Amino acid sequence: RRSAAQQRVITCDAIDNGDGHMRFAQAMREVATMEEELTARRKRLERMERAYDDPDQVAHIRALMQEVDGQAEEEQEQRRTWIKEQADNWTREATDFEEARQLRDQVCRQRIAALLLETKLRHLQRLAVRSEVTRIENLLLDLEDSFSCSRQRLHEYDERLTTAIRDKESLLVGLLQAMAVMKGQVREADATTMERARELESLRRIMELQANKAQQLDEIDALEKKVDILKSKN
Repeated sequence: RRSAAQQRVITCDAIDNGDGHMRFAQAMREVATMEEELTARRKRLERMERAYDDPDQVAHIRALMQEVDGQAEEEQEQRRTWIKEQADNWTREATDFEEARQLRDQVCRQRIAALLLETKLRHLQRLAVRSEVTRIENLLLDLEDSFSCSRQRLHEYDERLTTAIRDKESLLVGLLQAMAVMKGQVREADATTMERARELESLRRIMELQANKAQQLDEIDALEKKVDILKSKN
């Protein structure tokens, strides 16, 4: 993906004018270089001509200068002719390159628009995911608070239940103790009742004996009266 992105950047480069422009510029630079070299040769030969006093040497230097000028002009003319011949090809190549570059630019802009749209969608998805994560975190916090409150209520209920059980156990122990005391009192009451029943039975027997005694005394008195009556008659 990185190499593809680099290729898109290269093909969308507005500075790149294609091979035709480059070859034309290179040819023009070569012509300019040739002219500079010719000028430099002329200056060297002129200095050499001024340095010598011998007419033969001066004539030889002038002949060299003419020969160099002729060769240089011929080379420049050939070069100019070749440039003119190649100018149409270079112009056509530059035109084709420009059309291709415009097409690539359009494709590149479309790709950039697609990338921007994809980036926007990814950004929206990231925001949606972040919002969902925040919502889930809030839900987890609410659940944690709910669980904490539930644990607190359960702890308080457990403490109240433990206290109630302890109180009930204490009450049960008290009731058992009271029941034991009451059972003792009941046993004592039963013993007392039985004792009172025995005493009542004894009193009843004594009263029966006294009633029998009184009845026997009455009968004795009646017999004595009968005896007295009989005695008086006799």
